[in-house]
Amino acid sequence: MNPDLTPDAFSERLTIAMDLRKLSQAGLADQSGIHATQISHYVIGTRLPSARNVVRLARALEVSADALLGLDSETLDRVCLPSRLVMLLDIAAQLPHAQLGVLLGIAALLAEKKEEAPPC
Repeated sequence: MNPDLTPDAFSERLTIAMDLRKLSQAGLADQSGIHATQISHYVIGTRLPSARNVVRLARALEVSADALLGLDSETLDRVCLPSRLVMLLDIAAQLPHAQLGVLLGIAALLAEKKEEAPPC
């Protein structure tokens, strides 16, 4: 994988992770211990964080530092999941076995008719 380590690419991955965790910039600042002004710079793509701050952000967002840096495609795929899919997974995890089977059947039928997914 050839990671994109530009401020804009980092900003996109950071914003996606924040959305999935339902964290505002202020919330991320509180969780990570990084000043809100710095978080703002990362979110708007004017600066890249130091290695130390990447780790702090990753811990606060419960993702790997590699995912935020674009080095781990498997984790990055999870970070890039649309929030509706994450909600669906949360609901599915609470279903009884029989209902989960029905949901899987519906998903299989829909996958046969799937449209191209929008980019992350």
